[in-house]
Amino acid sequence: MNKLSLNIQIEGEKRFADTDLYDAMSDGIVIYSPNDQKIIYANESYKNFDSPQQRDKSDDALKRFLQEKISEKEFLEKSGFSIIKLKKVSKPEQDDLILVVLIRSQKRPFSGHYEVLNNAEEKLKMGTWQYLVFENKLSISEGFARILGLNENSKNYPKNLQDYMGFVVPEEKDDILKLVENVIKTGQNFSDLVHTILVDNQRKIVSVSTLKIINNENKLLCLQGVIKDISKEKLEEVLKLKSISDLNKSNTALTEFAYTASHDLQEPLRKIEAYANRLERTLADQIPEQAKGYLGRLRGASVRMSELIDDILKLSRLNAKPPLDELIDLNTIIPPILNDYEEPINNSKAQITFDLPVLHGVRVQFQQLFQNLIGNGLKFKKLNEIPNITISNKLLKKSDYAQFGLDFSKTYYEITVKDNGIGFNPQFGDIIFSPFKRLIGRSEYPGTGIGLAICKKVVENHEGYIRAESEEGVGTTFIIYLPK
Repeated sequence: MNKLSLNIQIEGEKRFADTDLYDAMSDGIVIYSPNDQKIIYANESYKNFDSPQQRDKSDDALKRFLQEKISEKEFLEKSGFSIIKLKKVSKPEQDDLILVVLIRSQKRPFSGHYEVLNNAEEKLKMGTWQYLVFENKLSISEGFARILGLNENSKNYPKNLQDYMGFVVPEEKDDILKLVENVIKTGQNFSDLVHTILVDNQRKIVSVSTLKIINNENKLLCLQGVIKDISKEKLEEVLKLKSISDLNKSNTALTEFAYTASHDLQEPLRKIEAYANRLERTLADQIPEQAKGYLGRLRGASVRMSELIDDILKLSRLNAKPPLDELIDLNTIIPPILNDYEEPINNSKAQITFDLPVLHGVRVQFQQLFQNLIGNGLKFKKLNEIPNITISNKLLKKSDYAQFGLDFSKTYYEITVKDNGIGFNPQFGDIIFSPFKRLIGRSEYPGTGIGLAICKKVVENHEGYIRAESEEGVGTTFIIYLPK
């Protein structure tokens, strides 16, 4: 039979005792007796023909091929099968049998298929395996062997489950064995069994999953699956969690410092303002007009400093992201804000309309968001023109998600806050959300330069995005994208 080498080698002898595993396989399996020149066994995958005539034609072609009367190519044309493997097998009182593994021609691997698969396993740091349950036989791919630090000359190739458990760290062995026992008992797949193995006294973290379970008549015969070395990913995950923990500690310390500093700084400011007022009252007749001007500037500076400290404190408190579990009708937030701005609204006869959705979030943060945006519309109004602020909303189209980096699994509202104020040069659309960035001098329009930074932080805390469109002399529109 050694002449049967048309790109196919007959492998070494193997005992052939139980057909259950072959019956369950998706590849065609045939056992041929050269002495009798008969097919003595064929599994269901091979026998699945459209007609008895096709089956007879394939049987005849296979016999003729194994008798070396036709070539492999002719066999493929006549049967529709490609031969993947030939093995010598034997049964009690019946030797010199040949086991043939076949697949339908449309499923035939391309040339170099196994080399590409091996290279892919190496690049992805993964491997494949098969476990024959009743034989307790484990077969592993080259990729699996690489993960275990083995090569073709290694003597400790795992041939069964117990051999593999020799690589697993002692404290995790019992859990893995219990899982395997449960799989054998229930026939259910498992995925991402993460555990630690020892390779050359170095720990590796691997993830094992089953991709296929072969059963026959409620008897589990074979498990097939993959293993992946996830040591690098786990290390990156640990480092990421550490970075997040360190950042959270830093943010907490910064918040505590800002809170303490604000109280410590506010006290001397209050005294400066109080003593300035007392000087002006007690020495009103004796203070020259120029000195009164100095006192007024002193009081104004202390007030601005106090406002700045308050705003810094508000911004620092937004670093801690609270749970977004309250369902809020945003329309209920606007009236109290308008009440706070009653004086500038009445003085300017401002027209403000709003139509907002219902969202999950933090009420006090939404109040900060709209208070700053409405305040901007009132502050940066044009002379001799009635301010008009329109707040509206609509559902955002999925086609617009990508340009703003939004999560495609969520539904977003587009909320716009539009005014007819003085506007600004569009080139400054990004920097206006940075703390202390002012486009106009304080003498013309008072403020701390932190309001829009607070708006951005509130939107980010709600997993959204904010941007601005503006034109000088026409007005500004703030566009906010928030998840439903």
